[in-house]
Amino acid sequence: MIVKLKDNEILKKGVAHLQIDQISSSALQEEKDAKLDMYNYAARFDTTPDITVTHVTRSKRARGAIRVCEVTIKLPEQNIEVVGRSTQQKLAEVAAAMRFKEAAEKYQAEHSGRSLVVRDSTALTTDNSSQFFEYYKNIHPEAIIQLVESQIEGRSKQYMVSKGIHQTQVSLNDEMIGHCVPTTTRKKAESLAYLTAALDVRKKEPEIFPGFFRALATGSGKILKPVNPVSMSVDEDCQLVMLETLLSARKAGLPDQVQDVVTDGGEAAVRTRSFRRRLSPDELAHRTQHLQRSACARSSNR
Repeated sequence: MIVKLKDNEILKKGVAHLQIDQISSSALQEEKDAKLDMYNYAARFDTTPDITVTHVTRSKRARGAIRVCEVTIKLPEQNIEVVGRSTQQKLAEVAAAMRFKEAAEKYQAEHSGRSLVVRDSTALTTDNSSQFFEYYKNIHPEAIIQLVESQIEGRSKQYMVSKGIHQTQVSLNDEMIGHCVPTTTRKKAESLAYLTAALDVRKKEPEIFPGFFRALATGSGKILKPVNPVSMSVDEDCQLVMLETLLSARKAGLPDQVQDVVTDGGEAAVRTRSFRRRLSPDELAHRTQHLQRSACARSSNR
């Protein structure tokens, strides 16, 4: 018996009471980011899908025993549980992910009346979770954030390389957070590691996330690095000009924390301290000429 699903993209063959999914090459290409989509969808609800992989052997009378990979995806918060099966894990994962999307669409239609939104600019996603840790570093400059590659339990590094499997986890101050998600590329593994880690941080420090999304909006989708103060030498003449400018602004009524610059009644003291260096005769003559020219210019403009 063959059952058609999703416009013939997935076919299920009955083999000794076990349904095997077959996925067309076009569907496989279209759903290459299916795992990312699942995690992005779940992240909108501050959770992650639960994925389990098992291998079973079923007999096929005419051709002997076959080994089948079974992938189960659960999202208990929405009562979603789907299964995909194939002789290859990659195909089983895609089949399960496609069914997960169908279940999520049905849940959204029944509970919100809205169409399914996988990537939301106001939610944590695989697109912005790495930027969240840039923002986190701005708030906590002392934080040590690292990506750590890991191996599947019970599998050697050589096995993972031969199968093209990558999985990564985030280390925050030498503590592993989030979790590893096996994928076919290093980039996807890192994206999912950042996303699951950011969700962990969100549970512990939810107050920093409004600021994160404001920072993204301010930087047009990027986190701008803070501008560090620059130390420089300022001579006494420049200090005098700056202080006089501040005092003039204060007298003009400009709201300012002037008390931090000069205390009430302390203007004379500031001016006295600023005139510790005497002008040379040449400097005095030059400044006098400058003041005279300025006075003449003001008179002619009246």
